[in-house]
Amino acid sequence: MHTSDEQVIEDDGVATLGSETESQDEIPSELLPRINLVKSIIIYPTRCINDTTPIPKQRNRKPSRWNFSPFTTKFGSSPGTSVSALCDSPILNKKHPFTLFIDCPYDSSIENKYLKWIKDGLVTTHERKKDNEDHFRKNKSNISIPLQFGVEVVSDKNWFYKLSFPGQFLNDTHINVIFYYLRKKGKYSPPSNYSYTTVDCVFKIKVVELWEKYVDPQSCTSSMHEEYDVCEYMNGYRLMAGVPWNTVDYVLIPLHVKERLHWVLVVVSFLDLCLYVYDSYNSTIHDVYVKIEVKKLAEVIPSSLLNIDFYKKKIDIDW
Repeated sequence: MHTSDEQVIEDDGVATLGSETESQDEIPSELLPRINLVKSIIIYPTRCINDTTPIPKQRNRKPSRWNFSPFTTKFGSSPGTSVSALCDSPILNKKHPFTLFIDCPYDSSIENKYLKWIKDGLVTTHERKKDNEDHFRKNKSNISIPLQFGVEVVSDKNWFYKLSFPGQFLNDTHINVIFYYLRKKGKYSPPSNYSYTTVDCVFKIKVVELWEKYVDPQSCTSSMHEEYDVCEYMNGYRLMAGVPWNTVDYVLIPLHVKERLHWVLVVVSFLDLCLYVYDSYNSTIHDVYVKIEVKKLAEVIPSSLLNIDFYKKKIDIDW
């Protein structure tokens, strides 16, 4: 197809200039890419305003039944909503070991289960066994899963035997466990008029070592180590669940009278400025031994309180 200005239109729709047309800016044809014009009509659909990008569904990981947490992660705020109904994992209701008082009713089935467990495997002549002998039949005193009591790990039923039957001697581990839970109860229970803390059996040993160096004028060894240990107790750094003594009014100290194979409770009262001694046994000779041991506490504790500036920190008492 030809036009008046020598413009040639090819059959494929591409227009070219004739040979007579010359331009100084003309680019040689071999440098130009071949152009193929394709005619197409694209019809765009109407945009959907309410349409949103789909979000892939997350995987719901379900741990095995052994990995369920005993604590809830869902909390209902509306009245009448049961938290237990919203939780996928079970809730374990744990009671404080010292919640019930002695005169309060309790579940006797728990005590019956314990008595059945402690009597299982006992030898017939267990009452005639010595203190350090096994009171159970062979391999019956072992606890497959040791019990953790904070400061002690118990894996032998003979430990519980001494607590369950009369006439048994309690050792340091029994006293440490009992006083640990008393100390923990005093620290984490709601505030009350009776604020207290406790120590372990090692405290009395440290006090005696320090007292012996105080009263021995010929002693050439330094008492700095013993003084540091006693002050650590008083500052609340030495024991689990310990608190500084200046934050409580009473300190419960277990005292073992070695000569009498007897345990005595000594209570330091900062309100009354004295030591109270609680003893279940009373005799003239026995009281003499107890008084000797208590005297060591009465001489060491006040001087150690001075070393930690206790009387300046205890501002709620008029000294």
